[in-house]
Amino acid sequence: MLISPKGSEDKRGADPRRLTAHGHCLRHEAGQLHRPAKSSRRSAAVWRIYRHREEPGLRWPNPLDSKKKISLRARNFETNCLKVNDHDGNPIEIAAVVVWRVADSAEATFQVDDYSNYVTVQSESALRSLATVYAYDAHEPTDISLRGSTDVVAERLKTEIQARLTVAGVDVTEARITHLAYAPEIAAAMLQRQQPAP
Repeated sequence: MLISPKGSEDKRGADPRRLTAHGHCLRHEAGQLHRPAKSSRRSAAVWRIYRHREEPGLRWPNPLDSKKKISLRARNFETNCLKVNDHDGNPIEIAAVVVWRVADSAEATFQVDDYSNYVTVQSESALRSLATVYAYDAHEPTDISLRGSTDVVAERLKTEIQARLTVAGVDVTEARITHLAYAPEIAAAMLQRQQPAP
């Protein structure tokens, strides 16, 4: 709740001074006032009604609110090394790094149960899906492959992850493949096939 010396009204039409007067009757402590950091948001809900303020200034937290602090800083996450079949059916190992941040604290709080876990699961799911679309190596010079078209594949991966994470209020900054190799059981045979004939 924004404490303002002016008699301005908030978005619901209530005078902030009147609201804080009720709050002082419930509990009056100087330690209750806080200035929110620019790199985080506190989502507060009273009886499951979400309240969110973006205006600068001091806040007085209502003791009846349930609060959850959400960081808006950029984070990175590296997927596990996944074993999947590429477009040609060859087993490959693939992993990626995803740079993301919370863009909408309301959606991150109320649309998903645990937004951090949601990012993990959906990123790995998108990576599995992407690996089946392209072959490990291109058969023709114009073909897109996982190994030879890194920029195109990275952009496609970012788009696919973003489509899955929008519901959670998460913004994907970057997504790139960090590990790509044939699975150990076929790696030796595939390397021999790539060698030029004598």
